[in-house]
Amino acid sequence: MISRIGKRSWAKSHLVPSPQSIIFKYSAYKQEVAQEDVKNGLEPILIDDRRDIIDRWQDAGGIGIHHPKNGDPSKVIARIKKLYGESTQEGI
Repeated sequence: MISRIGKRSWAKSHLVPSPQSIIFKYSAYKQEVAQEDVKNGLEPILIDDRRDIIDRWQDAGGIGIHHPKNGDPSKVIARIKKLYGESTQEGI
C-alpha cells in the first residue's frame, strides 16, 4: 500500500504533465495492461525498477523505461521527452 502512495507522489512530482491515470498491477500481470492498450491503439508506458518486468512489457508491445530504485528521476524524464518530444502538450 505504501509503495502505491509513493509511486503516485513520484509521478505527480516528476512527470509533467501528470499522467491521466496510474494503474497498479502485480508484476506477473503488468504485461496484460500493455497488450490491452496496444489492441486499443495506445502506446502504454511502464516505468519499473525490474528489468524482467520491462522485458515482458516490451514483448507485449509497450514502451518500458527502467528506473532503478532510488535512481535519478531526471533520466526517466529525459527518456520520455526523447520518446515524445519536448514540445508535446498532449501529455505522456
